[in-house]
Amino acid sequence: MDTKNNMQFVGILPGSFDPPHKGHVSLCEIAFDRGITEIIVVPAYNHPLKDNVTSFEHRMKMCRMSFKDKRIYISDIEKKIVKPEEKTYTIDTVIEVRNELSQKYGPEGFHTRLLVGDDLLTEIREWKSAQILFELVPLIVIKRGEISSTIIRHGFLNDNVPFGWLSWDVLKYIIENKLYNVKGD
Repeated sequence: MDTKNNMQFVGILPGSFDPPHKGHVSLCEIAFDRGITEIIVVPAYNHPLKDNVTSFEHRMKMCRMSFKDKRIYISDIEKKIVKPEEKTYTIDTVIEVRNELSQKYGPEGFHTRLLVGDDLLTEIREWKSAQILFELVPLIVIKRGEISSTIIRHGFLNDNVPFGWLSWDVLKYIIENKLYNVKGD
């Protein structure tokens, strides 16, 4: 990507982040290597394809602990754009993020890319207004590897936690807050 003339290439990384893990962080590092200059991490407020997600507030706090790079911003925009009982959709989030970026950089000062792990390719066509979304913001698909929030949650349930997949701060937070059925002292 051409980064001259102070053009910003902003990656939008939506997800449930339940919990955020080193695979998510690695995805951001790869995006930076591909020319992205800034990343906005957007935890889903009310995920349309998942039920029983950990509270938005817990996931926001864990995201802030996981993403330490100063070029990564954690956004609560989805909480601002919907009512508590409504589902949030990537198309609506992308439109709102682009509106905010337009105010920050001017309408011609940025390009956006939607960052997705390759694990989402099977469900991406189910997303609301998928074709419009892909016309609005090109995809950057990044191989995520074996790390999965689902496997991590199941690991906590079965006392088989893949500790190396989480930052120490997030692991400590999960234990202190008894998330994912962690047993207390």
